[in-house]
Amino acid sequence: MGKLARRSLQAELMDGDGLGDPALQARVLADLARVNRLTRTHQPVLQFLRQSWSLLPAGQAVAVLDVGSGEGDLLRAIWQLARDEQRPVSLTGLDLHPDSTRAAQAATPAAMDIRFITADVFSFEPPASDYIVNSQLAHHLSDAQLLAFLPWLQRHARLAWCIADLRRAWLPYLGFRWLARLAGWHWVVRIDGTRSIARACTVREWQALLAQAGVAASVRRHLPFRLTVQSLPRRSLAGV
Repeated sequence: MGKLARRSLQAELMDGDGLGDPALQARVLADLARVNRLTRTHQPVLQFLRQSWSLLPAGQAVAVLDVGSGEGDLLRAIWQLARDEQRPVSLTGLDLHPDSTRAAQAATPAAMDIRFITADVFSFEPPASDYIVNSQLAHHLSDAQLLAFLPWLQRHARLAWCIADLRRAWLPYLGFRWLARLAGWHWVVRIDGTRSIARACTVREWQALLAQAGVAASVRRHLPFRLTVQSLPRRSLAGV
């Protein structure tokens, strides 16, 4: 794969302390939410939850934590899924950047009752969560951070967890910048989008990380050029 033979270490513009401008951060996050809708980014997580919930008693309440929640668009999609399936749900979003938390709060109707928290996942004791999910977070983390994150998920998710991320490949790497330009997305999105793809793991790399972390999980491919790393449900919530 030449340039893409290994994960890129090049930082994204939104990494670290973010963009340093709340209005700009909100604009970029809004464009990223549009990217997610157009490319059906959150479908693998929604599919995972739909299948997992089917193993529970009808009407059993569940708590879901989204790590790296950004503008909150995944949690809003989960809220709609729970409503469609008549599943009582408690939703919490965790993000490192205060500007992202504020943008998520502004974009989320109060009626959804989604809680957003600003914290570092590695120094934070999360609320009790049946399911922990994240979408497009993993490629922001180094291998060392992923090796810490995988056991963290295993410890804190009472029933199951799911990582959804990009899959590194040439076609999306070359095509995204043109798609972003045609769609008129912010230049930060165009730059970070290609860097994100270059930073993403392949299926084999995920399998190696899981083996090194000592965590049992499945790695599944999804269209377009995406994958999930997910645990299996441990037990039922019936009677809890």
